[in-house]
Amino acid sequence: MCRRGRVTRLVIVGFVTTLLLFISNARSKQDVFIPPHFQDINHQIETSILLQPIVQYLHSKSPIEDIRGGIDFHSSVYEQIFNVHSINSVLTNLNFQQRCDLYFNNLYVENLNWSLDPDDLDIHYEEGDKLKYQYDTFKELFMEELKLGFSQDTESPLHSISEDIPKFKEYMESMYNLNWRGLMETEQKVIDYLSIVRIFNKCYISPHYTSQKEFTKAQKKDLTKLGLHDKFRESHDEKQLKTEGNNYENLENRIHPWFNFRYPIYTRWTGEEYSDPRDIHKHVTSMKYKSTKGKACFLSQFQKSFLGKGLVVTIAERHVDDMIRLIHSLRALNNKLPIELINYKPISQNSIARIIKAAREPFDELTNSFQKVSKYFPQNYRQQIPKQEIWFIDASVAINERYQTKFRGWGNKLVALFFSTFKEAILIDSDTVFFQPPESLFGFNGYQETGTYFFKDRRAGPEQPASIRKFFTKLSPSIIDSIMFDIPIMSNHSLSTGFFQGYEHTMESGVVVIDRSRYFDSILMMMQFQILEPTRNRVYGDKEIFWLAMAANGVEDFVFNKYDVAAVGDIGDPIFDTESQKSLKICTSHPAHINGEDGNSLLWINAGMSFCKFYDDLDYTEELRILGPGTRHTPESLRRIYSSPVSISAAIIPPDFPGVRNNIENEPNINWGPSPYGTYSCDACVWCAYSQIGGLQEDGSDNTMYGKVIHFDQKQKDIIKYIGDIWSQAV
Repeated sequence: MCRRGRVTRLVIVGFVTTLLLFISNARSKQDVFIPPHFQDINHQIETSILLQPIVQYLHSKSPIEDIRGGIDFHSSVYEQIFNVHSINSVLTNLNFQQRCDLYFNNLYVENLNWSLDPDDLDIHYEEGDKLKYQYDTFKELFMEELKLGFSQDTESPLHSISEDIPKFKEYMESMYNLNWRGLMETEQKVIDYLSIVRIFNKCYISPHYTSQKEFTKAQKKDLTKLGLHDKFRESHDEKQLKTEGNNYENLENRIHPWFNFRYPIYTRWTGEEYSDPRDIHKHVTSMKYKSTKGKACFLSQFQKSFLGKGLVVTIAERHVDDMIRLIHSLRALNNKLPIELINYKPISQNSIARIIKAAREPFDELTNSFQKVSKYFPQNYRQQIPKQEIWFIDASVAINERYQTKFRGWGNKLVALFFSTFKEAILIDSDTVFFQPPESLFGFNGYQETGTYFFKDRRAGPEQPASIRKFFTKLSPSIIDSIMFDIPIMSNHSLSTGFFQGYEHTMESGVVVIDRSRYFDSILMMMQFQILEPTRNRVYGDKEIFWLAMAANGVEDFVFNKYDVAAVGDIGDPIFDTESQKSLKICTSHPAHINGEDGNSLLWINAGMSFCKFYDDLDYTEELRILGPGTRHTPESLRRIYSSPVSISAAIIPPDFPGVRNNIENEPNINWGPSPYGTYSCDACVWCAYSQIGGLQEDGSDNTMYGKVIHFDQKQKDIIKYIGDIWSQAV
C-alpha cells in the first residue's frame, strides 16, 4: 500500500488548468444546457418512478433491508420506458427475456449507433476531481482562478476582489454550482453506462432460466391479485427497431468495444503455440470441454472454455527477477498447479528463457536452512521438487489497440484475470511469497461456500471522502433493477466494509482467489471499472475494483479472510531507538496474512522478502534526512538493513479502530502508523503495527484497545526461514 512518488502537485497543476478552461467556457456559455433531471441533485430520489405505489409495494417485499440512506440512482433508459408504458403493464405481461429485449430495444430507440465508449461519451475523472465536491475546498484551491474570472467578467481590478464582496460571493457560488452539475452529469453517465453492463450480464451472460421464470411468474401473480393488469402495447419506435440488431453478438460488441472477440496467443514452455484455450486443456487438466449447444455469443463460448485450476501472474520485464523467485519458492512448496504468465506487452526471449529455466531445471542444491526443516518433508524431497507447467499468454491480440493504455500498471492484473484459461484461479503478484501451498486456498471454507477468497488491506491512510462512498453506492443496483430484473440492491455485506465506513483501503490484491466461470459476469464488470476513469481513479490501484465491481454487478457473494492484515517481523523497531511501551510493535513493509482457517500460521506476504523492496533505488543520505532524529544508523548500515531478508518470528494484527485514542501514558494512539518521529522509512513503505492503542485518560478512565499478537512456533519460524532463503537466493 506504499505510494511511490509525489503526485499531488501534478494533480493540482493539471486541475487548475482544467478550471481555467472551465471558467472560460462558462463565461462564453452562460445559458449552458443542463438536462432537466439535473436541476435537482436529488432528482433520482424524488422521481415519479420510485414514488409509484407499485414500486414501493414490491420494494417493501424485498428480503434485503435497504440501508443505503436513500441513495438510489437508476438508468435513464427506465425513464424512457416508463414514459411510454405503465410499470404494471411491463411487470404483468412481459417475461424475463421480453424485459431484456425491451430494455435494449430502447437503447436503439434513443440512438441507433449507441456503444459504451467512455471517450466518445466524454466520461472523464482525474484524481484531483474529488476536491471539487466540497464548496470550501473548491474555493480554497481555485481562489486565484475565480478572482481572475470575476475580474475579466466585471472589469474589476484583481487586488480589489475579496470574499466580502457580495457579487464575487455570488460568482463563486454560481461557478461551484455549475461545477457541481457537471459532476452530477458525469456520475449519471457512469450510472447509465454500468447499468447497461449489469443488465446485459443478467440477461445474457449468467442467465438462470428457472429462477428468472419463477421470479416473473410470482411477480405477475402477486400484482394480478391486486387487480393490476394493464395491457402492454409496443410503441411505434419499438416495433420499428425490434429487429435492428438487438442480438447477442451485436450487443456484446457494443458493450465491450475494448475486446477484439478473439482468443489470446497461448505459448507453452516447450514453444508450442495455440490460439484456442480448448487446445491447451490436455496439458493442464483432466477436465473435458463441453461445447455450447445452439448459437451463443462469443463471451458465452469464452466462459464455457474455462477449465481446471491454476495460478495466474501478470508479467512485465521489470517483474522477471521476482517471477523467478516466486517460481523457486513455489517449487519448494511442492506446487502442482499450472502457472499462466499473462501480459499484453511481450517480454524478451532472454527473460522467457530465464523463467523456463527456473521452472524446469532441477534444483542443484538447497539452502543451508533446509537442514532444520528436512524432517518436515519426505526423505526424497529434493528429487521430487516438481517442475512447473508454465504458459505464456499474449493478450495484446485480444484487446482493442485503442484501449490498451487503459490497462497499464495495475490494470494488467485484470487483463490476466480475464484472459486466463482456468475455471478456478489464484491471481498472484509476482512479489508475493507463500509459506503454505497456494492450492490449499481452494479448500478454505470461505472459498468452498462462495467461490471467492479475498484478503484485507491495512486499515490506514486518509479517510475515504464521503463523495466517493456515495458515488459507489450510486453505482450499485437500483430499486428498479431489482423489480425489473431481480438484481438485488446493495446490502449490509458491502456497506459494512471498511471502505464504506470511511477507510481508504479495504482489499489487498496480492492474492485473489476466484471461480472465474461462476463470476465471469462480475469479471466483465471489473474490466469496465478499469476502463472508466471515474471508477478507476477513485480507488488506489486495482484492489478495490475486485469487490466493488462485484457489488455493482449485484453479486455480493465475496468473502474476506477472517483476519485483518498483519505486520510480520521481529518485535521491535530495527530503524529507531524508542522508549519502552506496554504496546508491542512490528515495523515492516510487508503486508502479511494469517491463515483464516487456523488463526495462527503465516499464509503469505507481499513485497518480497527484502526488508525494503526498493533498497536499490534509494539515496541513503537523503533517506536518513527524511527519517529525522532517533535512528541509530549510518547510510551504510541502513542499506544493509533494507537489503537484508526480513526476519520473521511474530505477527501483530493491530486493533480495528479507525480513529485516534489519545492517552497520558505515551502509548500509541493509532493502529497503523509511522515511526515515533512521524516519518515513514523505505520510501513510505514501512508501517508500524501496534498490539494495543490507547491508555489512561486524565479523568482516570482507560480507552485501551487490544489487537492480536502471534508468536510463531519453532517449526513455523524454520519453514519461513527456509522459504525466505529459497526466495532470496533464487536470483
